[in-house]
Amino acid sequence: MPHAAPSDSAQQDLLVAAIRLFSIYGYAGASTRAIATEAGKPMSAITYHFGGKHGLYLAAAHHVAVEVNLVFKNARDNFAHLAVSAPDPKAAYAALREMQEAAISMLTRSEMEVYARFIVNEQADESEAFEIIYAELLNPLLSHVSMLLKMATCNHLSDTEAQLRANMLLGQLFMFRLCRQTILRTMKWHTIEEPEHDMILCSARAQLDAILDGINKEQVG
Repeated sequence: MPHAAPSDSAQQDLLVAAIRLFSIYGYAGASTRAIATEAGKPMSAITYHFGGKHGLYLAAAHHVAVEVNLVFKNARDNFAHLAVSAPDPKAAYAALREMQEAAISMLTRSEMEVYARFIVNEQADESEAFEIIYAELLNPLLSHVSMLLKMATCNHLSDTEAQLRANMLLGQLFMFRLCRQTILRTMKWHTIEEPEHDMILCSARAQLDAILDGINKEQVG
């Protein structure tokens, strides 16, 4: 079934309900009756709009990818020219910092929790939904960060090294969503608001600077 954007409120309501229940109970455990009830729609609406439970499941994965991608849209658009222009290490560094800020803003927002839980669960099972999320969200995002890292280090990183560094950089940020309760307890925070967000961003930027400085020193040495 094509992964079209929801065209009306009924589709939107079903997707929101499906993502929440799939993220809690998985594909097998989330019944169409429960999804329809939570969305306030008849069960027939799932068949009408998505062709059935499986179609809704795949559409939910696409919706998650679209919504998370929107968080990074401005950061990507602001530096879209880097992919086709002459290498510009300073601009690539600025783009990496903007990507970090977008990631932290997303990962520290409570409303993103359901998307994160959905992604983690589907990744654990290497499901059909994860294939959609990987193809439409994770792989393009990691490839983009990898490209920026290569450019920021004047192509001193190989493709493999850049991909590994990209995974590590984003992985450090993803932990603020995946391990949210652990971080709140460890830091003795009740929530993550603007002051906490700024502290996380400052630390993330220091990590980025340390990584880039280390790579540059290796090349000089």
